[in-house]
Amino acid sequence: MNREEKKRETRKRIMEAAVKLFSDQGYDSTTVAQITEKAGVGKGTFFNYFNSKEEIMCDLQGFWAVDEIMKLREHHGPYVPVIKELMMELIRRMQLNRPLANAMLTGMLSSPINLANQNDILQSVYEAAAPVIRLAQDRGELSRALSPQAIVEQIVQSFFGSMLFWCMEQGEEQLEAQMRVTMEVTLAGLAPQEEI
Repeated sequence: MNREEKKRETRKRIMEAAVKLFSDQGYDSTTVAQITEKAGVGKGTFFNYFNSKEEIMCDLQGFWAVDEIMKLREHHGPYVPVIKELMMELIRRMQLNRPLANAMLTGMLSSPINLANQNDILQSVYEAAAPVIRLAQDRGELSRALSPQAIVEQIVQSFFGSMLFWCMEQGEEQLEAQMRVTMEVTLAGLAPQEEI
């Protein structure tokens, strides 16, 4: 196993340990020390890969989203309500309060490595979602004025923009309510428009 493969394997082991602990005892009750113990790595190794457990949560949500998007390829429509519900489920799974959401967003941007990791995850989301968006376009649910990639980018921008706005204590009191409004407006704007 070469060095890069070892690094990927270590990162995967840490994430798998975190998933197990988050599932068994909840996110808030899980500590970095518990994650490192379960993964069989030292704290220093953990911090070589993640700045915090919030960062792991963000990565996990990205991987979960890709898996769920891949399942939509087998869905027979309509797609837009399912896409909206997927975004809402992502928020529910995160169980974010404002300080945690702020820490997660900050962690994503805190270093070139973290940013590169997040961009890799986003690229996976784009690649998984573009065929689903094309199916929604073929059914007349989404406009053909934009490419599938551009539509996915708009949905992702709306998602993170809504989260940032909410972290700034703007909009709705609950993130789920904030995201519901954002997704309704975004997806309505991406629907085919009647010519006047």
